[in-house]
Amino acid sequence: MNPLKKYLPVALILAMLTAGNLFFYFRWMNERRNALSYLVVDKERLRIYLYDKSGKPVKVFPVAVGTNKGDKQKPGDLRTPEGMFPVESVEDASDWKYDFENDSQGPVANAYGPWFIRLAVPRFSGIGIHGTHDSSTIGMRVSHGCIRMRNEDLEYLKPLVRVGMNVLVLADKSSASSGNVNPNVTPPVQKAPVSVTKIKSHGATASQHKSNKEGE
Repeated sequence: MNPLKKYLPVALILAMLTAGNLFFYFRWMNERRNALSYLVVDKERLRIYLYDKSGKPVKVFPVAVGTNKGDKQKPGDLRTPEGMFPVESVEDASDWKYDFENDSQGPVANAYGPWFIRLAVPRFSGIGIHGTHDSSTIGMRVSHGCIRMRNEDLEYLKPLVRVGMNVLVLADKSSASSGNVNPNVTPPVQKAPVSVTKIKSHGATASQHKSNKEGE
């Protein structure tokens, strides 16, 4: 008797169980993703909040944002744009490099972390939520305008983000002080800053916001 035939039934059973588990896992992940409504970036607190459709906060992460306070006015002003922006795409950034100015290091590998969640921002391209090669910058105002996360936090968030999901970036309350915070201290999560109905009625789809090539 062929010894392979002896183990064939067991192999088939294991394959069926694996396929079944994968099916239920992907269905669960899809339901979980669809239950989430939007992201809120609080530049004052240097936090990003994940809310469900009822307006209940689900998760909060520390972030880094643009060096300068206020709404983005032009490319290179080191400000994170304020307003409502839909997710345009989720891109693999694991092999992306960036040449930071005045550090004499040249292009830095993994500068954007594993993923780049591109936002459809009118008049600006290249704005998004991404990881970093230097987690010590999280909880600070140091970026050119993007929103940086710890890579492990980005990995948690990425499967829950979908194209078209709205990202609300709250306006700075003032232009004073650097606003750096301790990323290891989680502030109390507040009620949703705006209603889910308002988010849906004022949100735009990615196709409505076509960026040019001048952003960063």
